[in-house]
Amino acid sequence: MLKWCIEEGIDERFKHPSGFVALREKVQFICEGVGGCRIGEVCGGGESHGILANNLRFVEDPMGTEALTRSIVEFKLEHSKTGYSRYLDMAAVTATSGIRVADTIMAYCKAAGFKMITSVQAGVRVITPDFWVVRVSLLGLNEQGVNCLLNVLSKDKSISVFRHLETTKTEARRRYAASGSESQTKKYINVASGDSTDASLDEVVARLCALGYTAQKLPGPLLLATTGGNRQVPKLLPYSTSTASAPTKEILTKAWQAGFVGGVSQDPDLDLAPGAMPKWSTHSLRRLGDTVARRYRHVTGVTADQIDIYFGWQEKILLLAMQVHYASLSIRERMDTAKITGMM
Repeated sequence: MLKWCIEEGIDERFKHPSGFVALREKVQFICEGVGGCRIGEVCGGGESHGILANNLRFVEDPMGTEALTRSIVEFKLEHSKTGYSRYLDMAAVTATSGIRVADTIMAYCKAAGFKMITSVQAGVRVITPDFWVVRVSLLGLNEQGVNCLLNVLSKDKSISVFRHLETTKTEARRRYAASGSESQTKKYINVASGDSTDASLDEVVARLCALGYTAQKLPGPLLLATTGGNRQVPKLLPYSTSTASAPTKEILTKAWQAGFVGGVSQDPDLDLAPGAMPKWSTHSLRRLGDTVARRYRHVTGVTADQIDIYFGWQEKILLLAMQVHYASLSIRERMDTAKITGMM
């Protein structure tokens, strides 16, 4: 099912010319289905629990001998809805379905325009995005204050500020006017982007702070929202959970339908009575990954507790175990956890 979604279903659903939206959706599905993320841990980077671009790593051990663990993709979740951080390591290519995790996520990074930097840590090669944004707070500003800020930005000499100015204007007004329980966390705009060596970002921050605005240079989100229309292009703001949920359920339904032969579902991961309809939830892909991890325990040798820690189940109960687990793991040992879902 997951393989069909990534190789066929998502491309059929998102046919925008740039291909960016389809790539973003594939990364989301991989993070949930193979990485075991909650959807709220994938989306919303920088304003809730979502993944930040700089917390993504492509890791390769040139001396590695195990297919599932010698080349992996790693995410670090800074925190989740229950407050605890954890690492998620995924095989570059899964064993059973042959899902090309690393290639797909790297293609997204290139489409997003992230600068990639390479280093060596403990003898393994590490490639990671270097993506930073200038964030300006809207808290404390009235409507006139927002308009004054936009006027300041329209006159700024930064090329990146100019490039994103029209989107900045739209998003600033939309976010200023937003209400509701979660609106306060979105009272900001990202106005420029670059890498860690881009001095122009620091200069933008300095100019805005000198005028009394609250501005910071911060790591940017991994999954980026996009503009509307037929040729959607990335914004500097995170892809939201609410936007991601509806197409996810639609694509899963089509994947289930695609698995029918002679009117009978052939999908081994959906244990449904004949004629029964699947009921999708925000945990459906995550539950799929968990099911596969437990099914192949006899092959991978992982324990039930390791699976619970990886997927973030019972985090409050397992808090001490998680703290000890991650604090004691080296990068090579974290790579070995890719086998937990590597049989996908």
